[in-house]
Amino acid sequence: MSCDFDGPFLRCFKPKPPKSKSSTTSPQKEKPPPPPPPKPSHPLENKEPSKSRKKLDFHASSSLSRTSRFDAHFSAMVELVVGEPSTSTVETIFRSGWAHDVGHTIEKVLKVNHCEEVVNKFEEYRKLVMSKAKQNHIASKRMKRVMVDGNELLRFRGAAITCSLGFNGVSSICSKKCCGVCRVVGASNTLFNNGGSMSFCEKSWNAHEKVTKECVVNGMSARKAIIICRVIAGCVVNYGQDGIVEGEERGFDSVVASNGDESNGFEELVVLNSRAILPCFVVIYSVP
Repeated sequence: MSCDFDGPFLRCFKPKPPKSKSSTTSPQKEKPPPPPPPKPSHPLENKEPSKSRKKLDFHASSSLSRTSRFDAHFSAMVELVVGEPSTSTVETIFRSGWAHDVGHTIEKVLKVNHCEEVVNKFEEYRKLVMSKAKQNHIASKRMKRVMVDGNELLRFRGAAITCSLGFNGVSSICSKKCCGVCRVVGASNTLFNNGGSMSFCEKSWNAHEKVTKECVVNGMSARKAIIICRVIAGCVVNYGQDGIVEGEERGFDSVVASNGDESNGFEELVVLNSRAILPCFVVIYSVP
């Protein structure tokens, strides 16, 4: 009775186990098929492209880093709007040291936007100068100023413009060696940072006089600009007429030298390391 009853039941039930077997085997068979497609798709299409993408991203990032460094060093200027407070402040600083009997026209004021790397170098040099001054243990007023902020000063340098800077909205810095403005602004970056010295004037008028004489000597009739710079003077010594350096005997960071005779000359600050220079503004001007 159990057989007669179970027979049809088994007949009806037996197809289900095969289905269940087929279902158990089919997923096993179906699972391998999905893996093979994924295997070709994932390892070949995802892994290899990912490697290629990584390579592309690496090369792209490296190329971008190069271009960003280049742009940061050579396209780092923006024109200030006439009438804004910041523009008026820069113009006031420029005019404060100008001769009253000589007219001039400020054509453009450009602000130098440095990348973080350049600013960090400037601040690292400040720390180096301060640390050196503390090690010397000199208790003079001058050295106390060096210990506080590295003896930071605001100085001016005149330079000729031989590129299209300031024309038709051009604010890019060129790489020409003959362009004085771009060389000074570029002096704070790695391409020009070779430890070379550079001179600065205390007044904008003296900087104008110097660059005017240089243009006459070199036979140039180029546009002119005054670059307003932050300078870490550090320990300063005096350079006498006899070529003798008078000052600290334990080392110095910059030199004060006289330009011209006593009646018509002026003092220049010669900074011995380009890391001590941070150009801030470029004032393009003209004199009738």
